[in-house]
Amino acid sequence: MKSRFYGILLLLASAFLFVSCSAPTKDQTKSDLPAQVSKNIATVDKAIQTQDPFVKNTEKPVEQPVTTPQKSQDYDEKEVQKYYDKARELEGIQKYEDAINYYIKAEKILTDHTPKNAYSDLYLRRARLYYKIGDLNEAWYDYSTHINFFSQDYDAYNERGIVSYDSMDYETALGDYDAAIDITQDKDYIFYNRALAYYALERYYEAVDDFDKVISFNPQDYEAISYKGLCYTALGEYEKSISLQKEALKINPLYSIAYNEMGNASFYSFMDDDAIEYYTKAIELEENPNYYFNRAKVYLYNQRYDEAISDFIRTIELNPKDYEAFNQIGYCYYAQKNYTEAEEYFLSALDINYMYTPACYNLGLVYEKYEDYEKAIEYYNYVIDYAEPSDSLIEKAKERIKAIS
Repeated sequence: MKSRFYGILLLLASAFLFVSCSAPTKDQTKSDLPAQVSKNIATVDKAIQTQDPFVKNTEKPVEQPVTTPQKSQDYDEKEVQKYYDKARELEGIQKYEDAINYYIKAEKILTDHTPKNAYSDLYLRRARLYYKIGDLNEAWYDYSTHINFFSQDYDAYNERGIVSYDSMDYETALGDYDAAIDITQDKDYIFYNRALAYYALERYYEAVDDFDKVISFNPQDYEAISYKGLCYTALGEYEKSISLQKEALKINPLYSIAYNEMGNASFYSFMDDDAIEYYTKAIELEENPNYYFNRAKVYLYNQRYDEAISDFIRTIELNPKDYEAFNQIGYCYYAQKNYTEAEEYFLSALDINYMYTPACYNLGLVYEKYEDYEKAIEYYNYVIDYAEPSDSLIEKAKERIKAIS
């Protein structure tokens, strides 16, 4: 199977390689993976009123054991209840940090006087609040405490898996999804989450198997169908991917992600006109920066630089922190021999991510054009010092230094 590659030799017939890390290469396509799915982080209790984007649908929550704290001689039950009720009230009005503080106050009293398993629901509720405010470490520890007391709570394992997934600790997430599935095999959302973890770990066939399980629960689940197709894109089976995206679109004709993935699969199949058509349809449905970025890559590959610049600029307007898009604009200007603009955009990429070595390499090429060889060598050395050891840029930077020294 042929795969696309990108370099100045193709586009400029030049003697050295010009690198754009987010150029049209197979491992750099931008896809919108959904968030992990939880049935309970937002739905387990009516006191939590938010609608989380990762809640796929509703389901009756797992009922937690009801326990009563054991009293001791100096245990102030009314004080604990006051803090606990206040925390619940604050949850309802989405003052999550304040709610957490009241749970901490209740925990302090209970920790001193009662067994912790008597109020394990406190840890579960507080874990969900920590997740909502983005404190993944504290969320993980509170889920773990809850699981210590309720080891058969499959939703707690699922939610702790979500925390690990969001922390990019996919192996740990996978372990929690496995534990949840060991307890119950009839929850589609846990298989869905495990499929995404497999995908993140590049275990695509296992991801496909889990997406198939999700689809067996609900044959109309167009998201699972579409992301199964994404797995086949990663495996280089582009026709199969496109077929699955079309299947998803039959269920939901407004599902922009499917058009984006059809664009990716078409691009990797060297069907550039089809790719542009699909990306355009995705954009018509949703102004997503990734869709503009992907269409711009096709324009760039075909040396349609003005159209590429326009789409990359729109990418930045929608996502001002996309340093890859800044780098790509710099490349377009470099290809047009507008080195001043190229330099500006490469520097802008580094302003966002100073460790982004492709922009460092590209700046070295710009300074060679200026005949500022000392500065060019400085940026090439950045590449040598900071790029991943397996990065081919290191050898290219060494070659450039040797050529101009």
